[in-house]
Amino acid sequence: MKSFQFRFTAFVAAILLPGLAGAAESPSFTSFDVPGVAPTFFFVPGINDAGVIAGTYQLADGTSFGFVRKPDGNIRAPIADPNASGLTTLHSINEEGTKAGFYCDNVTCHGFLLQEGNFTTYDVPGAASTGVRSINNRGDLAGTYYLTLNPSDVGAGFIATARGDLITFTPPDPTTTVFNIGGLNDRRAAVGFAVTSSGNFGILRKPDGSFVNIAYPGAAVTHLFSINDCGIFVGWWHLGGVTHGLYGRPNRLNSFDLAGAIDVQSHGINNKGQITGQWTDANGALHGFVTAPIAAAGCDD
Repeated sequence: MKSFQFRFTAFVAAILLPGLAGAAESPSFTSFDVPGVAPTFFFVPGINDAGVIAGTYQLADGTSFGFVRKPDGNIRAPIADPNASGLTTLHSINEEGTKAGFYCDNVTCHGFLLQEGNFTTYDVPGAASTGVRSINNRGDLAGTYYLTLNPSDVGAGFIATARGDLITFTPPDPTTTVFNIGGLNDRRAAVGFAVTSSGNFGILRKPDGSFVNIAYPGAAVTHLFSINDCGIFVGWWHLGGVTHGLYGRPNRLNSFDLAGAIDVQSHGINNKGQITGQWTDANGALHGFVTAPIAAAGCDD
């Protein structure tokens, strides 16, 4: 089981353009918790334009479960694929309410779709392990897959179109040791992050297949997780033991923090400019959050 927990952790783990950094913001937000749960990790990358949120929480024993939060604050949890051995992650939700993620059994990991309470498994053909992390409004899926179960396998990205085409792509830098594709918009632009000999940074894969690496100015680490339909991505940057939220485009990156938070990790964004993620309070407790619409992050800006 230990090797698959490593793989699970890895799952939830070109031109370098540092971009211009905007002034740090402090948007209004709503904090939330999964009732009765004290998580060791929140991952909240899914939010559609109706404000329905899909995410994952992990417990101290290493098990993880999905949850769905309605705009009225009602939370459905735990959500677990019936084939999972304690590791289920929920990553994405589209406008139709179809959810996507992946689960791990005692052998490997598999992608899934969740629609009206029914789970459907999706694996990249020929893959030893598949992690679905995004579903767009066209029904396309995106994520990362591995051809072997060797922990040193860097993996490759994929976009599986609703009509049945499979687009696969490998890291452009041969020194890559971690490659994670996490978000996909309706134009089939994808985002994620990579670790290479030259740094730990976010990745933007454009619809034409070209890559842009994204580094927040001065950051030790920059990770991206989601992208909306007007091309605004969201993630976080880290420096000096503190993590901050970020959103923007390659040539304009905006940092933000939350009032009362000592650490912010932003994971999801919708077309209205609402951002979701995890924040840490002064006592070290973890919570989920969703911001009010941020004008500069929305598609009407």
